Amino acid sequence: MIRRLISCLIVVTVLPLAALLDAGPPTRAQNVVSTITVGASPDGVAVNPTTNLVYVANSGSNSVSVINGTTRAVVATIAVGTNPKGVAANPNTNRIYVTNLDSNNVSVIDGASNAVAATVAVGTHPFGVAVNPTTNRIYVGNADSNSVSVIDGSSNTVLSTISFAAGPAGIAVNPATNRIYVITTGAAGVLSVIDGSNNSVITTLASGSNSAQVTVNPVTNRFYVTNTMIGNVSVFDGANNTFLVAIPLGPVPTGSAGVGVNPTTNHIYATTFSEGTNSVSVIDGASNAILATLPGIGGSGNVAANPATNTIYVTTPELNDVAVIEDALPPNTPPQIDARIEIVFPHDQQGNIRSVSEAPLVNVAVFLFDADTRNPVPCSFSNAVTLRWALNLVGVDGSASQVPTLHEVPGIPVSSALGTRLIQTVDGVSFPVWIFNDVPVPFVQRSDLFNPAASKQFFVVNVADTSFRTNVWSHGQDPRTFFPAQFQPQSASQPVTSPLDSVIQVVFPHAIAGNVLPVNQAPLANVAADVFTHPLDGAVDAQALQSQNHPVRLRQALNSNVLVDANVSPVLIQAGPNPAGLLWPRFVFNNVDVSAAQDLNNKYFFAAQVGGIDTHTTIWSHGAEARTIFPVQDVPARSGAACGG
Repeated sequence: MIRRLISCLIVVTVLPLAALLDAGPPTRAQNVVSTITVGASPDGVAVNPTTNLVYVANSGSNSVSVINGTTRAVVATIAVGTNPKGVAANPNTNRIYVTNLDSNNVSVIDGASNAVAATVAVGTHPFGVAVNPTTNRIYVGNADSNSVSVIDGSSNTVLSTISFAAGPAGIAVNPATNRIYVITTGAAGVLSVIDGSNNSVITTLASGSNSAQVTVNPVTNRFYVTNTMIGNVSVFDGANNTFLVAIPLGPVPTGSAGVGVNPTTNHIYATTFSEGTNSVSVIDGASNAILATLPGIGGSGNVAANPATNTIYVTTPELNDVAVIEDALPPNTPPQIDARIEIVFPHDQQGNIRSVSEAPLVNVAVFLFDADTRNPVPCSFSNAVTLRWALNLVGVDGSASQVPTLHEVPGIPVSSALGTRLIQTVDGVSFPVWIFNDVPVPFVQRSDLFNPAASKQFFVVNVADTSFRTNVWSHGQDPRTFFPAQFQPQSASQPVTSPLDSVIQVVFPHAIAGNVLPVNQAPLANVAADVFTHPLDGAVDAQALQSQNHPVRLRQALNSNVLVDANVSPVLIQAGPNPAGLLWPRFVFNNVDVSAAQDLNNKYFFAAQVGGIDTHTTIWSHGAEARTIFPVQDVPARSGAACGG
């Protein structure tokens, strides 16, 4: 039934949430494998991981060198403005942004044609630049205007200007949290944290001495600042904007300049310089220890990482070149996979298409990509790919309930299926597809119990023996979560076992003052989750979870974004009592930012996960507008290995 699957992109919406599995820190040594000659005085550098192209701003040549990451050769040189400094790439739009310090503007390069598509006037002496690919916003630090220009990537217009007390230098964006980090110049380094939803400064932090550059790891939500005059890197926790530690970069450098992070390996690279000596320090993000010092490169240059290929690029202005560093994972590291449900085809027992509220069965197609790319896995990929689902069931009497993944429903088999791998070829590109045929839709098959127009089914994917992320497909005529009756356990203080069930019991939208508001008016929400033994049974001992280092995390996704930490630490309270007088622990995440859902086009999705334990979670959709949005099927960038295409 693959032909029907590929041709019928209909009815329902892709709602990507991510369940990124915890992985230990890699430890393989780093090596400089190549140096590439570019223009004069290369400064800023950026990578588009989707195209595997590297962009280098040559401040002394008024140009940008384009490097092919596979061949490590310069494939184009693009003339830009005067004294280009910073460069950033948006992999979603294939646009590259270059700050021209002495032209007071930004060159917008079309990555497909290597032509300057637009020039955007900004403030005086633009220096640092960063892109949020999720919102398609570009942030430019104007060093002598004491401001940051916010550019709309769709229209190439300045939407807003954010003022500061001093001139901005380095800028970084965490697309997972929509936070922007801005270093302002001065002997006492200041780092400002901006909320990207409203361009307001949330807080300012002391970053160090003469701070220069900043980078952020969106996976760990930590950000790193180089301090030029004292040669160290300051580490901050993005969840609560607190300083963690300062890491000295040896051996006793005069200063540190550029910094970049590879989120796949959780390694941080910082350039250092002293009299006649340049080097790059490699930091393990898990332990904050120096893993290696690579001599002869970096200096006052900058750093960019391609997390898809685990390759690091370092500019050395004094040598007019770019150093290429391999940062490969250890051989026994599980593959990093993005699992994407691309098609859900609702049909009857004869295979005829039916509407969502009428189809008792669905066929599901899943693509697997290398993490953060559209590069398909090899056609020989043999790890088990399993389909799971969670449910929000609305009874014919109007009562609602939630069912975590892998649970029984009256008269319906358990919600797990092992996919069949097929090879699909589209426009000369061959790649593997996992097909799940005739998956039951419980609320249609048992329409005597459930209302098919209100119930819904959330599909997710599990990929065995990998570190994977999965999107979530919401299959229902109305994707809103109908307020469920809370599940009440019959016992409490149960030991920690695996797997566990996490159930989001309450989502309370409210104003800043705390009073309840409708979803389309509330800037904040409180989210409460309970953890039970599997299948839904007794409440788990919260102290045991904490003592065994199994934190309960709230995952949050906006529209098609991947699931990220909501950056709110839970408050532990007692829930209940049940009819027998039993109390049980509840994890409450207060004041979660849901302001984007005030726009009817936006929806949030919540899931709760227990760290280090296989968790079967309910999924809660939070949005005022019920209509689904037709998904756009992902197009693989190339054929998979061993696919013959």
